[in-house]
Amino acid sequence: MTVKIKILVGILVFFLLLFFKFPVATASSIDLQTKFRISQTEIKNLSNQLELFSTKIKNIRRDQLKVIYIQLESFRSLLIKFQQQLTEFINTANVEKCLGLDRGYSMINCVEKAARITGDKTLCEIYNRPEFEYLSDSGKRWIEACYIHAAVGKEDSSICEKLETYTKTACLNTYYWKLAVEKIDLSICEKIKEHTTQRECVEDLVAITGNIKWCETLEDEYDRNWCYRDNATTLGECGKASGASRDFCIERLALQNDNVAWCEKIEDEIIKNRCKGKF
Repeated sequence: MTVKIKILVGILVFFLLLFFKFPVATASSIDLQTKFRISQTEIKNLSNQLELFSTKIKNIRRDQLKVIYIQLESFRSLLIKFQQQLTEFINTANVEKCLGLDRGYSMINCVEKAARITGDKTLCEIYNRPEFEYLSDSGKRWIEACYIHAAVGKEDSSICEKLETYTKTACLNTYYWKLAVEKIDLSICEKIKEHTTQRECVEDLVAITGNIKWCETLEDEYDRNWCYRDNATTLGECGKASGASRDFCIERLALQNDNVAWCEKIEDEIIKNRCKGKF
């Protein structure tokens, strides 16, 4: 691919992100991962490439930019039309078309997406129909799991508040997690009451933003070690973890950077030998 084509791709992605009002980090949240199976590392690399392409825009001649602008405006109108059609489909389908999918993950995922896009929790109650009586307690769990998506879509935690005590807590924790990732807001993670979910929330934000310092906000030492172990990108950052977490972190970086010498920095002999044995 030539440099010019790369630049055009970069500009296209840049304007698309502006059009949909998604910051790069937001576009890399859970939605991208679940819908397109994109890893946090790939998202990070895309963000870095976009910044690189943006710096090259300044070198393009004015007449070239004018042509690109016309092409982007044409493409933008097509995107608007597609977005309108998608919204119309979700609003009018009443998730009936979801029922035409396999009675399993595909159908559940379809209903949850509709609830999230519209913020309408009544779509979740499709599982109360007589045809789903065989689900028993599973149907209830599907409804409550779907409520979380409606809550995030509507940005309304009161949807969780109306659930039973245990389910309400789980719903609120997951709601804050998904909302924090969507908005790239660390303070929302702090509202999560369950420490494992809070750690996962912080880790997602660290992976998206590259801000390893956010691991320090975790009060539990085990969670902080875990956060550094999985997200550190330098040996110095691995040093923020303690015990086995530090050694596992160094082992991961040694393998990622194809540097067997780093294995020698591992204190635990078993982990050190295992690290060296992988080269």
